[in-house]
Amino acid sequence: MKEYEKKGFGLRAIFLTLLVILLLFGIGIAAVFFLSGNSPEKVSEAIWKDKGEAGEPKKLEENYTKELKKLNQKLKDAEAELTSLEKMLDSKEQEASKSEHTIAQLESTIKNLEESAGEKNQAAGEMIATYEHMAPKRAALILQEMKEDEAAKVLSAVTTEARAAILEKMDPALAAPLMVKISAEAD
Repeated sequence: MKEYEKKGFGLRAIFLTLLVILLLFGIGIAAVFFLSGNSPEKVSEAIWKDKGEAGEPKKLEENYTKELKKLNQKLKDAEAELTSLEKMLDSKEQEASKSEHTIAQLESTIKNLEESAGEKNQAAGEMIATYEHMAPKRAALILQEMKEDEAAKVLSAVTTEARAAILEKMDPALAAPLMVKISAEAD
């Protein structure tokens, strides 16, 4: 009886092995269809879609060749588009580089202008301080020799006390128009 059991066990093992092999084969085929993104129907249609005059399927090789040509054309089109996009990217990078260079130049120019404006403001401040510390009679004589607009700018920048003292020492015929300009600038 033990021999019979051993034979039955051997047959079962063979049966189970074959069953596992078939199961793995089926899973493998399903995985191929799943990973390729096509259903089995689409693949079989692509292979067998064209039939000859006698109704027989054309050779697999012809269908594969057609599909391969289509895929090669798609690849060439994609490569051409990629080349075009790379050229466009290069030109945009060059434009960006030029823009960055221009921005750096403009920032440098702005910095230089700010420095020179600061120097001019400092010089103007020193000039105003000079008029404020000067004797009002001497400041009035100097301002009378200036153009009316320049004299008005100087007088509008000095303190109220210094302005009053300087205008007091000026000829009234020259002081009056200066006062009008100073008050017009203040409004």
